[in-house]
Amino acid sequence: RVMQSAERVGVARQALADSVAYLNTRQQFGRPLASFQALQHRLVDAAMQVELASNSLLDALDTLAAQPDDATLRKTLASRAKARAARAGLEAARLAIQLHGAIGYTEECDVSLYFRSALHLAAWLGNTAAHRQRYGALAALPAPGADDDDAAPITDFPREADWNGMPEADFRRLVRGFFRAHYPEHLRHAPWRLHWDEIKDWYFTLSRQGWIAPSWPREHGGMALSPARQIAFIEEAERHGVARAPDQGLVMLGPILIRHGTEEQRARFLPGILSGEAVWAQGYSEPNAGSDLASLRCEALVDGDDLIVSGQKTWSTLAQDATHMFMLVRTDKTVKKQAGISFLLVDLASPGVSRRPIRTLSGHEEFCEVFFDQVRVPRANLVGELNAGWGIAKALLGFERLFSGSPKHANHALQQIFSIARQRGLLADPAFADRLAELRLDAADLTAMYSVFAELAKAGRPLPPELSLLKVWATETHERLGALLIQIAEEYGGAAMRLGYGNGQVHALAPYVNALAATIFSGTNEIQRNIYAKQLGLEGA
Repeated sequence: RVMQSAERVGVARQALADSVAYLNTRQQFGRPLASFQALQHRLVDAAMQVELASNSLLDALDTLAAQPDDATLRKTLASRAKARAARAGLEAARLAIQLHGAIGYTEECDVSLYFRSALHLAAWLGNTAAHRQRYGALAALPAPGADDDDAAPITDFPREADWNGMPEADFRRLVRGFFRAHYPEHLRHAPWRLHWDEIKDWYFTLSRQGWIAPSWPREHGGMALSPARQIAFIEEAERHGVARAPDQGLVMLGPILIRHGTEEQRARFLPGILSGEAVWAQGYSEPNAGSDLASLRCEALVDGDDLIVSGQKTWSTLAQDATHMFMLVRTDKTVKKQAGISFLLVDLASPGVSRRPIRTLSGHEEFCEVFFDQVRVPRANLVGELNAGWGIAKALLGFERLFSGSPKHANHALQQIFSIARQRGLLADPAFADRLAELRLDAADLTAMYSVFAELAKAGRPLPPELSLLKVWATETHERLGALLIQIAEEYGGAAMRLGYGNGQVHALAPYVNALAATIFSGTNEIQRNIYAKQLGLEGA
């Protein structure tokens, strides 16, 4: 079945390649079919299934090589690989016929051969439904409230050590132990973004420990973790349910200042980020400049040693709690739009700044509009050269999208689904069990896809265009899981966001609502599909 899955992936890739070539040559309405966005997005979704199947297959092979004697594991992995590969193969071949039109329905076109092959391979040795059900029956169920580290608790947490030199398992255990010992239990797996007054004590705890800036160099007050250790640190935080603090200064501005700032700027701004004295917000998006960020209009006019800022920023996360904002501003209207943007640091206590919190559909004031009315900012707060801000801002988008694709949200939603399902006895319901098995496959293949990119990041290698597919699959899988959670929570599925189900530990509405937002930020899922369509070689994408 594993070998058959590999064959299925290869046939699916060829069906997609033939479809791309045909769409690039076939003209309708005076332009190539490849230029139609509806067709581009359908191809991207098929390509996403093929990448998932490929990653699931690689994960199965790696796991089987490491644990060759576990018979149940072999069956579980084989069923998972076959279920995904069969789906990917059928979808790719069926779409190829549709995109080729009438010629695709004939024997003289190769895609008809791919389609017949897909039908045969999908049915042989068990079809998708059979393997989904077998996976659901064999895969280990998540234990309620499981904590799988049975070793003696760690009590000594050094401020400094050779983090990158110690074995990864030891590093993870140390970090995990610190979270257990010091992170507030009542804030674990918070279903909404916490405000500064709720999370600041934890921020200060990390600051005192010297662990507040894992990625920063030691000379700037950080832990100097390698990419591999950074991934491990973040994954352990996610696993424990550590809430994300207002960390834009840590994860975005700090690295930008270290790379592009002056010595004077680093001396002025980095200590406040580390201590929590300065809380930073991001000022990128504007009305009519969200996905098309380069169209921003918030203007900064040079006036001697100052810049005068006028305009508006929106969707600034928790900006009502911030003391400062790093922002992109328009400093030249006469050049290409990306070329006339600068990166500026603004004290939000400056005269002319006003803020209006935005209440989301969950009832939580997570975002802000920020208005600038002739705000005077020292030119010394300009990072990099004038009009060079676009390249600076783009530098961190790849890493941000990697963690937008983290499986943490999907896996936590699965835990919540199992919690309610156990309370209601739903695991014995065949219809529910089949739907749950399908979503467990989706989450498992998400984890496999994420692991591929995480390994690249650990090795310090550039992240490929397929990262867009990871973001799409992660957020849409989270949304599907959230929808199931709402369904099985009955009346609680339509209750207030902060009302917990049963024992109060399951917030039924939170995963779905949070997933809706995640499909929009870091580049909407539609924009991610546009980006990947270009990588497929579609003309006009």
